[in-house]
Amino acid sequence: MAKRKYTPEETAEYNKRKKAEIDEMIKRIDEGVKAYFESDKYKEYLKFASKFTDYSARNTLLINMQRPDATLVAAYGKWQQLGRYVEQGETGIEILAPVTYKTNLVEEIDRPAVDEFGNKLYNEDGTEKIETVEKPMTGLAFKKIYVFDVSKRQARKFRSLQASCKAILTAQEKKRFLRRLKALRELI
Repeated sequence: MAKRKYTPEETAEYNKRKKAEIDEMIKRIDEGVKAYFESDKYKEYLKFASKFTDYSARNTLLINMQRPDATLVAAYGKWQQLGRYVEQGETGIEILAPVTYKTNLVEEIDRPAVDEFGNKLYNEDGTEKIETVEKPMTGLAFKKIYVFDVSKRQARKFRSLQASCKAILTAQEKKRFLRRLKALRELI
């Protein structure tokens, strides 16, 4: 299937819409920061942030604003790798992810010249030979992604075990089994 070509107007509208979404998220972050610093919630936020050391302060604040009871978050694909699933229709927690992109600009950089073995080259007068290389410049932007909290994750093996056991157990056995299964899931 051929890729659809977008008109410059459609592309501009799409970029404008995405920029507005990111600007709205940043505005919410700024308001959240102001609210935390102007109240006693700052200590609560620091305690919350200590659980999310892999995320930036901005994303930690976004997670806290949307789901203050979150304990461990990951993207959809990460939960799948861990053998867990995200329920269909579940609302994720919005955070910002960095995205690098290529630009049409280049930067000229002077660096020591080297031969094919990595040895420095020198001029006849003994000074280090310098070469100028062009390095393509990249930019950094942010996009909105969704992460999901561990509190609603179930392991696949429990889901399939539950389904297969429902088919062969009596009603009373099912109730007892499901109670025990739920207790076991809470321990994990």
